[in-house]
Amino acid sequence: MHDIGSLTARAGLALVYGLMLLFASASAQQAPAHQHGGAVVPMDAEGKRLESYEIRHKMDQATIDALRAKIPLYRGMTDMEMMMNMAGMDPNYEWYASDLSMRGDIGVLILSHGVGENSDRMMKAALEPVSRRWPTAIGFGMAMTQSSHLQSAVDDLVAHGAKTIVLVPSGVITKYNSLTRQWKYIFDLDGQEATYLEVPKVKSAARFVMTRHLADSELVTEILYDHVREVSQNPANEVVIIVGHGPEDIEDNKKDLAIVQVHVKRLKVKNEFADVKLINLQDDAIPPVRESNV
Repeated sequence: MHDIGSLTARAGLALVYGLMLLFASASAQQAPAHQHGGAVVPMDAEGKRLESYEIRHKMDQATIDALRAKIPLYRGMTDMEMMMNMAGMDPNYEWYASDLSMRGDIGVLILSHGVGENSDRMMKAALEPVSRRWPTAIGFGMAMTQSSHLQSAVDDLVAHGAKTIVLVPSGVITKYNSLTRQWKYIFDLDGQEATYLEVPKVKSAARFVMTRHLADSELVTEILYDHVREVSQNPANEVVIIVGHGPEDIEDNKKDLAIVQVHVKRLKVKNEFADVKLINLQDDAIPPVRESNV
């Protein structure tokens, strides 16, 4: 499930404090010595390393063929359809969120799918309590064809004193999805293989720790409940349907739904609504799978 309304910004902000205390139980990896390859996009006055929101994903034939081999949805598309699909995705870029004068041994890197300029700005604003306490950067984008934005984010955090970098996956509610696995591959965690292209892995002397996903957190239930109450007019006669993006893989989807179903149960026991249901669209799955969910 990739997003539930405004869940990611609010819940991710509230949980990062507690999750940062769980280093001992989180996945950790000491990365190799830093080597940054390629030109670094200059940082603008807002902290963004972004050429333009209009510059999307460059696709040559080798990239098209490699993505088609990795992603089932693309196997049913022509080259032109694939290029149009990728062109619709927002760019990969870094947004450094903290004041440049801040230094600290612990840095925070928010890993975000990204939505668009306005939503990305809202995400950055929501993270201010975190970015005022620790050096913080956001890596926007799915990192399907590149990882340089994540490398530059790590480099910037290290330059501001970070020896341990806490990776916070955002926009994915559980670990059962290709995006989380691609992030783990890039940061060389858990021996994970690439789910998209085998982009360069991030290299740094910093220690990486990835927090757990929001998953079955009671805070998620509270946020869902608050939002439902905001829009509800006659709860006893209303059916609440929680709609998630969902992972594309069928087995991932089963595991994802099994975890997130707890929010349905918690809302049902309140006995305020006619019914509460949960579906994942599996928006990036092959057409027959997606169509079966709608």
